Amino acid sequence: MAIKNEITILTRAEQADLYSPPIFSIEEQRLYFSLNDAELAVFRSIRLRAHRCYFVAILGYFKSKPVILDIAYSQVSKDLMFISKELLGGKGLS
Repeated sequence: MAIKNEITILTRAEQADLYSPPIFSIEEQRLYFSLNDAELAVFRSIRLRAHRCYFVAILGYFKSKPVILDIAYSQVSKDLMFISKELLGGKGLS
C-alpha cells in the first residue's frame, strides 16, 4: 500500500486560479502594462519584439499576482497584442 506524503492546501481550482494569468480589463491592462523608467530601460535593452512583449506581460502579471505563473500563448495572446499596439506601434509580435 502506497503512502501519500503530500499535504494539499489548495484545491485544483484554487491552484489554477492562483497560477494562471489574470484576465485584465482595458483599464487594468493600461495600469499593469505601463512601465516606469527602470522597467523602460530594461524593455529597450531587449532586442526582439516578441521578447519585449513577453517581458511586459510577465512583469504586469507579476505586479498583479506576485507569483510565478504557468503561461501558455493561447491564454495571453490578447494581452500580447495590446502590449504590441500600445508600446510598439501595433505591428504584432514579429
